[in-house]
Amino acid sequence: KSGGAADAGEPENLEIRENPNGTVHVQDLSAIPVSNAAEVMAVIKAGLTRRQTYHTLMNEQSSRSHTIVTVTVVAEGKGSDSESVTGKLNLVDLAGCERRKRSGAGDDASGIEDSDMRAKEAVVINKSLSTLGNVVMALAKGDATYVPYRDAKLTRLLQDSLGGNSYTQLLATVHPRPADAEESLNTLQFANRCRNVTTQPHINFLDADSDAQ
Repeated sequence: KSGGAADAGEPENLEIRENPNGTVHVQDLSAIPVSNAAEVMAVIKAGLTRRQTYHTLMNEQSSRSHTIVTVTVVAEGKGSDSESVTGKLNLVDLAGCERRKRSGAGDDASGIEDSDMRAKEAVVINKSLSTLGNVVMALAKGDATYVPYRDAKLTRLLQDSLGGNSYTQLLATVHPRPADAEESLNTLQFANRCRNVTTQPHINFLDADSDAQ
């Protein structure tokens, strides 16, 4: 959640920053404290109300942006000498890659509302998905000297989830309709490449000095 104009219904462009310890965060993003599963779901439902979907010829509720929900879990031990353990869970819903010709984006005769806007959105979505594919291909090689995380905000935010300190699972959704065979094949090929990516989850111990974190 971002503050300021976003609270009034207008989204803000927030900057992505990197902490001294190498972790990536969104500057000025609000952290909403919760204490149980019901409160977590309430925050997620509130966030989903800001999710943009529009009708295209391929999908009646086509996502027009990627969605990331980050849940930070803190387990505090009892006693003065006990340690606190913190974990971060990223839940990611990727917008689908839709070809302009099939989706009707940019075609005024398609009957799609604001088709020119849908075409601009598709360009941005497809560009970030292309970068995601490039990152996965580089990571799958295992010995890549350069991984293009910084080429898109999506891959920058998910740097740890893609090839860093994490356990990562991918759910690929496909459709049995013959007309969607090409899109389904591309999705399965991407999922297969992701199987070759190896992450290295481990425990990080942070300095008690907040300035060092």
